[in-house]
Amino acid sequence: LTAATKKIAKGHYQVELDVNRSDEIGELAAHFSEMTRGLEQLEEMRQQFVSNVSHEIQSPLSSIKGFAQTLQMKDLTKEQQQRYLNIIVAESNRISQLSKQLLLLASLDNEQVYMEKMKYDLAEQIRQVVFMLEWSWREKDMMIELDLPPIHIYGDPKLLQQVWINLLTNSIKYTHKGGTITISLLADDEYCHVIIQDNGEGIKEQDLPYIFNRFYRGDKARRRDDQNSTGLGLSITKKIIDLHEGNIRVQSTINEGTTFHIYVPYE
Repeated sequence: LTAATKKIAKGHYQVELDVNRSDEIGELAAHFSEMTRGLEQLEEMRQQFVSNVSHEIQSPLSSIKGFAQTLQMKDLTKEQQQRYLNIIVAESNRISQLSKQLLLLASLDNEQVYMEKMKYDLAEQIRQVVFMLEWSWREKDMMIELDLPPIHIYGDPKLLQQVWINLLTNSIKYTHKGGTITISLLADDEYCHVIIQDNGEGIKEQDLPYIFNRFYRGDKARRRDDQNSTGLGLSITKKIIDLHEGNIRVQSTINEGTTFHIYVPYE
């Protein structure tokens, strides 16, 4: 155990303890091995996270650099110059969004995060989010159906607003033109139950267990086409719900749609 501890302190997690005892030393060895596996998984996740962040930043930076160099050419038309400038602005916005979401995740990961909780009408907040995103769903000729009776909860309005923005934005993005999104509010003795349902593309069954992982975006083909996504929205959503001691789950069928169930306690 002493030798294994020294190895782990140096970052070597491939440690096997040859301890086969039924006393407290054996129990300690078993817990030590379990802790080692957890540390190894944590280190792998950290490295993968750093790799993903580097990749997500490098891609728009490469575009900005390439098109900025192209703009230095003297034989470009005004239309070409404007098109390249628009791309640079879009990629700059993409980096800005990624930075904001990473900062938000970092603050949410901090167990000392300060939440400004208050009692407020959740139904009214969701209506405001629907109105805020009106341009997005009207552009796709979509129908938004609301069943939102007044329900008051005790939570952080700013953080929970981000949850509804993330989920509704996803539904709009992955629902075909002319589709429908239904948002309902239900109440029981303990939780407020928010249901956000669409009849869009759906999520593959093998992807469902991972959609709340950071930077996970499932279908590689869709990922290539979706340049505006950072792969952090659902991770942020789940983290905020967890901080409110709530729960979120998802049901989805390919080409039929996706339903998110969010449970937020009243207090």
